Amino acid sequence: MLSKVRISDLKRQIEITAMIAERNNYYTKYDLAVHFIVDETRIHRDIGDLRKIGVNIHSRKSRYSIESGDNSLRRFMRLYVALTETDAETVAAIEPVHTPCMLARTVKLNRAIQSRRNIQILHENVWKEIKPTGLCYTNNEYCLIAEHRNEMTLFPIRRIKNMR
Repeated sequence: MLSKVRISDLKRQIEITAMIAERNNYYTKYDLAVHFIVDETRIHRDIGDLRKIGVNIHSRKSRYSIESGDNSLRRFMRLYVALTETDAETVAAIEPVHTPCMLARTVKLNRAIQSRRNIQILHENVWKEIKPTGLCYTNNEYCLIAEHRNEMTLFPIRRIKNMR
């Protein structure tokens, strides 16, 4: 039940889902605990909570994976953007996520937007230094709104191949 879940816990659980979906069979409970600065018991509870709401997270040799095509990723994209104080028009416009990487990219971009820090993106095979300011849904795709070379630019998220 959403009313009994703290927003910070829900954000962390969505971010855990995004990390695992992006790199199946890579993260352990310890890795996630270190990343989120919580103990392993908290991660264990988060994984349990995610399973209860229908996320198909599995553990094999202590490494987590998410079943491809999991519909929960689609729900989480919309929920995560709503929880990160993105404007109402953007939240209303968000459609289902098409790949697990889309959720992971959106989580990373939202963190950069919230912290107001510059990042580098690999866009159309060129690394670009940008200052992300928001997300939008236009021309039937998700886009990052960012300052690049002193101009506001839209970068389709599906064309962002990597970030640092």
